[in-house]
Amino acid sequence: MQPNWEPFLTWLSKNRGRAIGAALGFAIGLLVILLGFWRGLFLAACVWAGWMLGSRVDAHESLTDLINRLLPPGE
Repeated sequence: MQPNWEPFLTWLSKNRGRAIGAALGFAIGLLVILLGFWRGLFLAACVWAGWMLGSRVDAHESLTDLINRLLPPGE
């Protein structure tokens, strides 16, 4: 017997932010338990930075534009 995934997928499409937030909260909590607070926080920060850089690449944004926006050149 196959499980019926349609209700879950419908809920997921309507509540994507909640689902992602819950998954991230679970993952960070698990990291803190397994690695300790500071190591888990550092790993979460590295994952976040990688996510942000990857989303910029997906949006075809130049890496130098991103760096200039985050660290504006001195005048």
